[in-house]
Amino acid sequence: MTNRLDDEQIKEIVSTVIDPENILSIYNDDRNTRIMVHNMDAKEIGKCAEQLNDILLPLLDKPYRIWIDNKPSDADFELVKEENDEEAEPLEENKHLLHDDKIPASAVDLSHTEEKIIVLKNFLEPEKLDDIIYNKKTSLFGSVFNRPKPDEIHVHSNIIAYESYMIISGRYEIDFYRKATHKIDVSGDVIEIIMGDGIFPIKTKSGILEKFGDKMKEGIGIDKEEVELEVEEHAVQRQNGSITLDHHGREVKEFPHKIDSKNIENYPTRILEQNSENVKNQELTKERCIDQLRIKLQKISPQDVRMNSEQFIIDKITTVYVPIHEARCVDPKKKIGILRIDGITKKILG
Repeated sequence: MTNRLDDEQIKEIVSTVIDPENILSIYNDDRNTRIMVHNMDAKEIGKCAEQLNDILLPLLDKPYRIWIDNKPSDADFELVKEENDEEAEPLEENKHLLHDDKIPASAVDLSHTEEKIIVLKNFLEPEKLDDIIYNKKTSLFGSVFNRPKPDEIHVHSNIIAYESYMIISGRYEIDFYRKATHKIDVSGDVIEIIMGDGIFPIKTKSGILEKFGDKMKEGIGIDKEEVELEVEEHAVQRQNGSITLDHHGREVKEFPHKIDSKNIENYPTRILEQNSENVKNQELTKERCIDQLRIKLQKISPQDVRMNSEQFIIDKITTVYVPIHEARCVDPKKKIGILRIDGITKKILG
């Protein structure tokens, strides 16, 4: 059976079961759909998991799992246990995994990680900003056929905020053993094969062919048999990749701006300190952001195999701050709307 759904169709179904406002990220691979959520309790997660199980699993290749991971608090994640610590109490699991499976977090190697903070330049001149606000502020109120006039809308405040994106790149490698079945063809006169201490009978020596014997098989042109060998394969999987998260911790397909010398501020720390009240840092901990990359790169679950070794190495973590102008507008009915304008592209943001 082949999957009848692509990634976008799976995401669409997930969004009909789980409120999109509560979805931080959805990641699909050949054997898993992994969903990170927030603002949901265990009961809600369990109900959504059951619904997705009923809807998706009949349409997907087996084996297949659906994982729903609730965003944990900062204390719910440890990269490395400190030496000489007293034995810690087991952490309460926040994951709801169908079939009661669990994924342990891989040990993370940060020994050679390059970390960088970048602030992008604001290219929106004050005069141009005023024109954009004046022309677009009416779009915040009413409808297409019933909007207040621009002069009726008061701009209460206009600030420049710096919204962060985190770009993480790394490598994941797993050395493991897995059970498998291999089929081999043998001559038609073979009834079984012997390998070491194992005896493997032919697969098709049954039913009508067994009743009428070899002469009938020869008459209809069957001169081969099939044997199934139950084996254990030793395999290694290596995955390189990166992930980009907005300041809410949601994955974006790609960073929306160029990062080069022309667009980068020379003194990023100073700018962030000067605008500290308007800096929107990453809502997830760095550890949880790293774990999202692990989930993306990990093609198999260590629970499904006999693991020999596992490595998860983070090469680079870049935090990029993008200047966003926010104009707080008030209409005649005292309703408030915020106009968000990208300071680099000068485009209105949703």
